Amino acid sequence: MSNDFKLFVQRYPDIFNKQNIGEKLLQLDWEQAPLFLSEIFNDDQEIIDYHLFHQNYSTLLEYLPKVKDLALVVNALLRIPGSQIAMSYISNNNIIDPAEIMLLLSNLPQISNKVIGFPKSRIQEILLVLSHCLNKDIVSLNNIIQSRTCSLEILSSFCIYFKLFEPAAKALVKMGMPIRSIAVAYKGGISLAFSILNIVKASEKKQCWMKLLSIAEDNDRKTIIKKIISSDLFEFEELLQFVDDNEQIGLYRDKIKESAQKLQFTEGECLFQRKFKPPQMQDFVLKLSDCCDVCSSKLITTEFIRFPCGHSFHEDCLKNLCQREGIPDDDIFESCPLCGFSSLIDQFSSIY
Repeated sequence: MSNDFKLFVQRYPDIFNKQNIGEKLLQLDWEQAPLFLSEIFNDDQEIIDYHLFHQNYSTLLEYLPKVKDLALVVNALLRIPGSQIAMSYISNNNIIDPAEIMLLLSNLPQISNKVIGFPKSRIQEILLVLSHCLNKDIVSLNNIIQSRTCSLEILSSFCIYFKLFEPAAKALVKMGMPIRSIAVAYKGGISLAFSILNIVKASEKKQCWMKLLSIAEDNDRKTIIKKIISSDLFEFEELLQFVDDNEQIGLYRDKIKESAQKLQFTEGECLFQRKFKPPQMQDFVLKLSDCCDVCSSKLITTEFIRFPCGHSFHEDCLKNLCQREGIPDDDIFESCPLCGFSSLIDQFSSIY
């Protein structure tokens, strides 16, 4: 019956007015008459007032998402006992976003710390940042970042919301969050990500490059890998983990070869040539673990000698062992001082 009556009244608004219907409903001594009347004429304020007066908070919270006037919603939330109810409502319904906060803070600043959670001392900063975000004023936002005239946390949050990724990423770099800044910058395109990498500290660049590669889309990976290889930040083995197909290996062959040449003296094995007469000594493989037979430290740290018998010495260690200072090298090197194996040197050279 009530729904039929509601539809009938709404269908003929010129015949029925709110006052006349209200008087008739009140004559019936019906407790829900004001609510019924407000629903007929879509009066949000009266519906809110009715539920608040009767403490129908759960019913009110179900109704509020239908209300388009955000100021009415916030006022209603402020009148409900317990700030947690308001916070829970906002979290569940997502009705208050940064674009609406500026209006609310301008007209109802008391909600800043009760509902939204911002301290009152930050209202001016928030309004300043929001005005620049709404106007997409990148220059002003960058100036704020440089001068730190407001909270960079607030600025970065609102810039991310409004998809102003350049100032957002720059603010994150200033806040000491370079890896997150790269993730935000990449949302604005690969060129912006490269630009932000230029302002990241040298000690943080390697991690930032790896972060960028981990989130990059397939069509950007080759460009990023090329930049990584040309940056000279990565060792040869680190480069190999980025080169993941034959096409890239061919594309960056020269760079990999160059890195390999640098690597051979610090890692793995290298071919060491030396000629003795007689007998002829074959080329041998020098390992990083090979040590001087006198001091037991690694051979590769300085100039060294290896005799055909296999014994190896740092040049200085050999001279000290023989105690023959001032004696020509040819005389010292004619035989191994440990085993006496004869070796007449035709040519002497070391890799250093």
